Amino acid sequence: MNTIEAYEKDIHLQLDFLKSFRKQKILSHNQQKNIIFSGSGDSLASSMLAESFSCGIVKAMDPLDLYYNKQLVKSKHVYFVSISGNTITNIKVAKIAKKAIAITSKSESRLAKVSDGIILLSAPNNGIFTAGSISFLESALTCVSLVKKITIPKDSELFSKAKSDAKKAKISKRIFILGNFFTFPLAMYCAAKFYEILGYDAHYSRIE
Repeated sequence: MNTIEAYEKDIHLQLDFLKSFRKQKILSHNQQKNIIFSGSGDSLASSMLAESFSCGIVKAMDPLDLYYNKQLVKSKHVYFVSISGNTITNIKVAKIAKKAIAITSKSESRLAKVSDGIILLSAPNNGIFTAGSISFLESALTCVSLVKKITIPKDSELFSKAKSDAKKAKISKRIFILGNFFTFPLAMYCAAKFYEILGYDAHYSRIE
């Protein structure tokens, strides 16, 4: 299965997946003040959503930044978001964190083995981690549900409208996606997918 087919299949699986999504227990305000969410690429976008929905109480950081600021890591609880659980920087930082929690789909991954706890993701991803829309959806919702109460919409008409609107959309080979606060992490993700899957010259930026 090629990347485009896998991504399209993921999108169609989202509605059924949302019916079975398991929300996490919300972390207390005091707990959130001592927490960092960390991830690379799509997982960084999920981490940033947690920061936005917590109104900045939790922080989101790239694992490489944490690696070069080891004293910060040693005093915080870090939630590492990694679908594959094999991102090498996550693994290195997890070994020195005060407490490391892996948010991953692989319970036997290297990240899971060096972490103090694991939140196991279960959404199907067709084995193509960089393309997965459903794996990003699950990791994003998992991160957000740890910091804020969320409600999953049951109306499938929204999905149908999005599909209809997408067919009418006209885009050029150069794309700019704008976002702010809640939507900026999604703008990052969207630009990455346009580039990774379709090869478009895509950029993301804050609305300002």
